[in-house]
Amino acid sequence: MKTDHTQGFNDCIKIYAAARYNGHRADATSGNPMQIAAASESYPFHLESYHYVGKGQCDEVIRRNGHKIFMDSGAFSMFTLGIKVDLDKYARYIVSAQDFIEIASNVDAIGAGLEAESYANQKYMESLKLPVQVCPVHHARDRDEWLVRYLDEGYDYIFLGGMVPEATPYLIEWLDHVFDKYLANPDGSARIKVHGFGLTTFELMERYPWYSVDSTSWVMISMFGSCIMDIGGKRRAISFSEKSPNVKTEDKSYWSLDSVTQKYVNDLLTAEGFKAEDLATNYGMRDAWNLRYFKQYMKKLGNPTYMRSAVTFF
Repeated sequence: MKTDHTQGFNDCIKIYAAARYNGHRADATSGNPMQIAAASESYPFHLESYHYVGKGQCDEVIRRNGHKIFMDSGAFSMFTLGIKVDLDKYARYIVSAQDFIEIASNVDAIGAGLEAESYANQKYMESLKLPVQVCPVHHARDRDEWLVRYLDEGYDYIFLGGMVPEATPYLIEWLDHVFDKYLANPDGSARIKVHGFGLTTFELMERYPWYSVDSTSWVMISMFGSCIMDIGGKRRAISFSEKSPNVKTEDKSYWSLDSVTQKYVNDLLTAEGFKAEDLATNYGMRDAWNLRYFKQYMKKLGNPTYMRSAVTFF
């Protein structure tokens, strides 16, 4: 019997850990001690990019682990590399991996004024009658009329993208606008399911009634030698790696913390079965800690509601 990795996470926001398979952090049989440490932590939600896994290189491990995957078309990654996504190849991969792909994104056209192309791609993917739901993507700076069209046509799950290069103040203005006018009910709950692509800012996760978001924060913070933890009521990234540029920075490095704070951190680590020395030398252990943090954070956050803004910016 396969494990239901999502058990216990049905009544909260879904935070998808992005790039765990592509980043070699999910294979407990790899033979690499750090990769095995990262793979040891169970996690309910995973997102991968077709651009990086579309040749099937991760399929065997995904099936062995029994995970369901949110498949991003990889349109943004390919755009940055000057590569055009082949819709038919993407569709064929979805069919071949339909047993583990739970949802897939449209091949959205990246750039100003390309909403019609994204819409045409959505309709083409739908015409193929794929066994997996393909959802439309609406970007920051896209015209509202296209979001309204998707809503009027009855789409019940819409992905918001184009947010990664934008500054937080602009995103708050734009997201306030689209949730105020289109995506939130008067009580602050969501009208439909909404996914936020590449959402790494906790403030934005907590401000809106997302059904789901995805983030690489868990692995990026680890790569820089750090772990996320709550200390004194504040969320902090504490550096453990002695190779980190923060190793001698007071309040950022575990090794430079005052004795009281360091004891508090040690107590946190002990309670979760971790040791500072392991976190210092093993990125896989830092990955595992950060994944566990996000699991606990999801349950604490529950289903956020939107507190309407009194100011309209659009």
